[in-house]
Amino acid sequence: MSAPHIRYPEMKKPAALIQNVPAGMPGCSVWDSQVVFVEVAVHGGQIETALATFYSARNELFAQDYQKARDLFSRALEYSEELSDMDFQVKCVRALGEIALLEKDFTGANIQFAKAKSLCDDMGIHPDFLYNGLEPSRLKASHEGWKLFLEGRLPSS
Repeated sequence: MSAPHIRYPEMKKPAALIQNVPAGMPGCSVWDSQVVFVEVAVHGGQIETALATFYSARNELFAQDYQKARDLFSRALEYSEELSDMDFQVKCVRALGEIALLEKDFTGANIQFAKAKSLCDDMGIHPDFLYNGLEPSRLKASHEGWKLFLEGRLPSS
């Protein structure tokens, strides 16, 4: 797979963002507390490409470009499956559920959230603890489809 196109809003030189790298997040820099940027060129490995794809998808979701976000989250899911990274997989699947819900595809949202719950069960973590602390992969609080699903309040169609 080729490296993803990464959105750098209002930035002329993306490499300038590579600073203050959070632990465990190679090549990442947090800007404005809601957007995480990743520079693929810094680290050419598969995990870095997977992270770049995920955070690019997250940026597209925040920008409300749901088609591009879905495509990128699907690609990030493929990378995470290749890496056998279940934690990363569940976050991709959950994001795909949120996109389906935003597009009023309740059936698709329920399918994706059920997959995410199954992955949580397989990992032995309670779905409420999918994200720990202020993890940069967290979605906005306004993306509450996961919570509605877990509470049994998500419409089925």
